[in-house]
Amino acid sequence: MGYCRHGWPNRGSASCDAEYIRHVGVELCMVDGVMFRGELLVVPTGLRERVLELAQEGHLGMSATKRRIRSEYWWPGLDREVEHHVRECVLCAWSDKSQKLVKKDLVVSDKSDRPWKKIAIDIMGPFNILGSVPKYALVVVDYFSR
Repeated sequence: MGYCRHGWPNRGSASCDAEYIRHVGVELCMVDGVMFRGELLVVPTGLRERVLELAQEGHLGMSATKRRIRSEYWWPGLDREVEHHVRECVLCAWSDKSQKLVKKDLVVSDKSDRPWKKIAIDIMGPFNILGSVPKYALVVVDYFSR
């Protein structure tokens, strides 16, 4: 905000954040003590996490969360912070349509000739039950009885 009011210092003498946003300096302006980049509100560091949480409501994934925030707000490193925030959210990862699914060929196995001769074992989860610690289930399938 000080740089907007009083001008930018010489290169290399400003903080890292100031150097990072120097390239958009001509787009920054102050209105009643609030900073804007064009029509976008520049979010102070202390409020960024809250903006991320609000934009993430509905867990629509990476693209939708970025689009939501970019429509109203800006801050240095916005994309990187959104990506980190969404990657940490399991629900967002599940709903993100931009994730490429790897299709595997279905492997058909013959039915076993007696119980417990051939089994399959897998782990399912995490299941979040009423805010508790995530739970997992060990699943065992007998090929004979299915």
